[in-house]
Amino acid sequence: MNTQECIKQFYISFQPVTMNDGTTFINTESDSPAWVQNVIRKSHLGHLPNSYYYSTIYHIAGLLYDTVIDNPDLPLSTMADIAREQLEPDIYTSDLAGWLGAFDDHIGYLDDAIKEGGFTDGWELLANAQMHWKMDILDSVVNALQAVIDSK
Repeated sequence: MNTQECIKQFYISFQPVTMNDGTTFINTESDSPAWVQNVIRKSHLGHLPNSYYYSTIYHIAGLLYDTVIDNPDLPLSTMADIAREQLEPDIYTSDLAGWLGAFDDHIGYLDDAIKEGGFTDGWELLANAQMHWKMDILDSVVNALQAVIDSK
C-alpha cells in the first residue's frame, strides 16, 4: 500500500455520529480495516478509546489527507511536517481546561510547558501544553501509518 492509499483509507474510515441530544462524536466505520483500528489504538497513547483522542486523530487524519491530495508524491514525514504547522490548540479557555482535566497524565504536558517558560498568561500555558499533546498524537499516528505502509 502506498502512502496516498494508506492516508485516504485511514481518513475515510472515520465518521461523525450525532447522538439524540445533538452532540457529535467521531467514530470509525464498522467495516474499517483492522490496521485502521490498530493505528487508532496506538494513537490513543495508552488510553482507552475516548472522544478527546478520536477527534484529534480524525483532525490529524484530515490534515494528512488534505496534504496528500495537494502533494501526493511527498513522503509521509514531510506530510507530517506540514500537518504539524497546521495544528492549533483549542481557542476557548474552558475547552483547554476541560482537556487538562480529562486525564491525569495531561498534567505532565502542563509541567513540560511550565519548564519551557515564556508564557504571559494561563491561556498560553494551557494552549502550549495541549499542543505538546497534539504533537505526540501526530507523531504516533505517523509512526503507525508508516509501519502499515512498510508492511504492505
